[in-house]
Amino acid sequence: MQQIGQRLSMLRTWLRTKGYGACVILDANPHLSEYIEPHYAARAWFSGFTGSNGILVVTETEARLWTDSRYYVQARQQLAGTGIVMVPQETSPSIASWLVSGIKKGVSPIVAVDASLMAEQEWCRWSQEVTMVDDASYWDLWTDRPELSFGKAFVHPLSLAGQSAADKIGQLVCDMRSRCSDNAITIVSRLDEVAWLLNLRGHDLQDSPLLRAWLIVASVDGKPECRLYADGEALDSNVKTYLNEIGVHQSNYGDLEKDLAQRYAGTTMLYAAADLNHHLVSVLQKSGCVLQSADLSVACRKAVKNEAELSGIREAMLKDGVMWVRFLMLLQQQVGQGWTEADVVDCLKRLKREQPDCWGESFGTIAAYGANGAIVHYGVTPETNCKIERRSLLLVDTGTQYLHGTTDMTRTLACGLLTETEKHDYTLVMKSHIALARAVFPEGTPASAVDGIARSPLWREAADFKHGTGHGVGAFLNVHEGPVRIAPSSGVRLQAGMVTSDEPGLYREGSHGVRIENLLEVVPYKTSEFGRFLQFKVLTLCPMDLRPLQVGMLDDTEKAWLNEYHARVRGCLEPYLTEKENNWLKQYAYEI
Repeated sequence: MQQIGQRLSMLRTWLRTKGYGACVILDANPHLSEYIEPHYAARAWFSGFTGSNGILVVTETEARLWTDSRYYVQARQQLAGTGIVMVPQETSPSIASWLVSGIKKGVSPIVAVDASLMAEQEWCRWSQEVTMVDDASYWDLWTDRPELSFGKAFVHPLSLAGQSAADKIGQLVCDMRSRCSDNAITIVSRLDEVAWLLNLRGHDLQDSPLLRAWLIVASVDGKPECRLYADGEALDSNVKTYLNEIGVHQSNYGDLEKDLAQRYAGTTMLYAAADLNHHLVSVLQKSGCVLQSADLSVACRKAVKNEAELSGIREAMLKDGVMWVRFLMLLQQQVGQGWTEADVVDCLKRLKREQPDCWGESFGTIAAYGANGAIVHYGVTPETNCKIERRSLLLVDTGTQYLHGTTDMTRTLACGLLTETEKHDYTLVMKSHIALARAVFPEGTPASAVDGIARSPLWREAADFKHGTGHGVGAFLNVHEGPVRIAPSSGVRLQAGMVTSDEPGLYREGSHGVRIENLLEVVPYKTSEFGRFLQFKVLTLCPMDLRPLQVGMLDDTEKAWLNEYHARVRGCLEPYLTEKENNWLKQYAYEI
């Protein structure tokens, strides 16, 4: 805690020297990624809070950290004793509004932000309330800041991608032409969009197979011209040959700003204010570019998976299902024998590596026992690591990156004697999970309405959870993929071919947490005189723990769904399991 205090003191000295009233430190990189490299983790360095979402605001007299409900418990624990106040972003005034009242009279009203880490959309919104200045020199205070590393890129084969890079870029250029009849350019800055468009993958972000790069796509007389800005050492001869074959020129990662000011000066730039950082927009403005707002829908096209991508995801689910059966068998042997949360994490890593085509994890495994399960995005540390006893619940949320697909699943597991509250909460979450999995809805229904279907069993008992019910998942890409999101405020309209998680939960701070998660594919249901209807098909192949269930709380339809699911899990996994493993699975995933 003393170390955090010293860092905040240095930051306040910097504020006084610069004449600023406040500094806003974002958890982002210049590509506005959700998960970032250690090189950009200034928010964690200055505050001690390590969650994946949070904004630190420091003034001369106060320090506050805004975060979402997934991290309330974690933030309170990690910020204790630092003098930093945790602010729940869902129920509190905006940061910009707080700054207006938080900067005292007589103190400079100027707010410093590293504009390369803030989307143009956010910069414009904040600037309506406070005076913003682009100043990243606070980074100099972090003297042992990790260096950026660049890993080797590799080609994602057409057999797995299902569509050539040339076709994807051609569609993008058609979208550009529909929005601008003249020649125009766009910057693809989101790393997963660069990877998807070019059918390239990389090793530059932990748990996400992404290449750190910018892509400029130009529409010149209706034809595409592309230039990739990446570290030269990341592109070996095979990748360079591939890029040349698909007509993509190559430049160094750091040459982007120079080219925007020179090579592309004065051109028409199509951009989405939510996807491009303010610093780059400023460079474009200074170069005389004509800026035209346009959502070119790369994310939407990427979210609708083709058959090759869906086939790869299904194969990934088979491998994860086998891995889970082996993990659950080991866990049953080790509960009460000294195994800790960290042992669970290590065991899952080892079992994943044994599966063919495993690239790595899709995020850091959450293994949360007992009260730690109430911390939605808990990460075990040496200080919090605890033994798994023969009682209470263990929440395990884990995912894998295979060369052909990305997985994400959660199971809450009985470790022994359970309280009636634990059993009741588990069954209630199971009812919510089944409600979403069984949902049927008209095409075009906003995801917020589908979210209400999932929450209704909880709402009937005046219970709820604060995170979203579902998120999109990439095809050997990001485990959290927009724009798919099932949540109370989501206006996304689900389409056949999209993949989403189904993960309701219930958390009691200081006691336990429950979450059950499968991945679902959106598929057609029926077409009638009332229109086209959609439903979900479960992709995940992993047994549910039946031991915590209060079976009397389930109706006949819910029991039938669970029995049908387990019959499918047993049937799909049987060819890949040993006789001993199949016998265990039949006893574990029995018919209720």
